[in-house]
Amino acid sequence: MNPRHRALLIGGGCVVVVALVALWGASDGTEAPPAPATPVTPVTPVAPVTPVTPVAPGPPALETRLEAALAGEEQPLAEVARELAGADGVVCGVEPRVLGGTARLELDEPGGWLAVAAVRSDVLVLSEIPEAGSGMLRVEGFAPAPIRWSGARGGQGRCEPDPLSLQPAEAGVLGTVVGCQRCSAALGLTACGQPVSLDDDGGFYAAAVPGEICVVEARRHYGVWAWSDTVEVVPQVGDDAMVEIEVPGFEAVLPLIVAGGRIEAVWEGDEQLVGARILAVDGAPVPDDPDGFHLATGGAAGSEVQLELERDGRRSTVPLVRRALGFEDWLVR
Repeated sequence: MNPRHRALLIGGGCVVVVALVALWGASDGTEAPPAPATPVTPVTPVAPVTPVTPVAPGPPALETRLEAALAGEEQPLAEVARELAGADGVVCGVEPRVLGGTARLELDEPGGWLAVAAVRSDVLVLSEIPEAGSGMLRVEGFAPAPIRWSGARGGQGRCEPDPLSLQPAEAGVLGTVVGCQRCSAALGLTACGQPVSLDDDGGFYAAAVPGEICVVEARRHYGVWAWSDTVEVVPQVGDDAMVEIEVPGFEAVLPLIVAGGRIEAVWEGDEQLVGARILAVDGAPVPDDPDGFHLATGGAAGSEVQLELERDGRRSTVPLVRRALGFEDWLVR
């Protein structure tokens, strides 16, 4: 056989063998598994954005507008004041010049009017007021001043007096606390809405608004009982109100816990007293105030006190010994 033909036969046979092997491998299921599919990430829909309309700023306060006019940031002060007064207002003069603070107008006959007031420098603006009327103007730092006006709706309104004279709020309350020892540590004292402190002699002072009621309140806790007293005064300019408060000064208590005039518990003594109503202490009737009866029990620790009691319609007198205030008393309340 020709060598060339032999080579062609051998090469063709190899090709056939390779093809058969490939077909056999595909038919027996041994082909490589397909590559896993790439997971698809779900897309979250984006909510549509609603455009936000900016809120227009409200009109500035009257005092702010007046201050801006004084600083040259607005129209002249007189023009701004006339604008702020509006159709139901009036512009007046004041003296001395007011540099700050708030103003409030109290109408003698409110009638549903808002009665807005503002003052800066020597200008007073009254708006939302009746055409003619009167009231009390209260400017921070000054004494209340009565004022009248007319022509508020005609654009030619005027005040009486004009200019309005404001007086400094120079009034106060002078007070003295008597009858107790170590009061500065045990006494709570407020005057005209502000806490005050006592000096070494038991005196105190509180600034007040002239012509207005000032409430002076003193409070003291005696462990299981509490005491308080309230005084109302009306100081005037140049005429300070004088107050004297007498505080019970005992440092001993009955060995009882009392509520509503009845004994709730006994610290020391006969437990059978629980539930009895106290009628009198050392012959002094018990006040209506459930916590007020202790005012009649003043005395030294260790001294004896006679309690008149009532229980189940029967009356009896029981002696008890006062004891000194202790730390446990302050834990009860």
